[in-house]
Amino acid sequence: MEKVAKKHYYGEAFMMMTYETEDGSESERIWNSRDGISPFCVKSRNGKGLLQHVRWNEDEYLPEHTPEPGDRVFVGSRDEVYVITVPDGGWNKLT
Repeated sequence: MEKVAKKHYYGEAFMMMTYETEDGSESERIWNSRDGISPFCVKSRNGKGLLQHVRWNEDEYLPEHTPEPGDRVFVGSRDEVYVITVPDGGWNKLT
């Protein structure tokens, strides 16, 4: 992966990251939409499992990314983080 010069406070700013269950049965890519922290773990979509941030070396810096309806995204301030699902109306409805 090519190193990109970034001017952000946090290294995980605007990164697309992979989260998986410990047994690998569930996997999801979640985009960090801001210059803020991202959690090590999130609940699975069905709320029954825990997904952990894996393969950090494969994170992609995507500051211009536009999430699709149904994608999950990290939002909030630098020090507070929430995971939301982009609604059917798309990302532009939220921004």
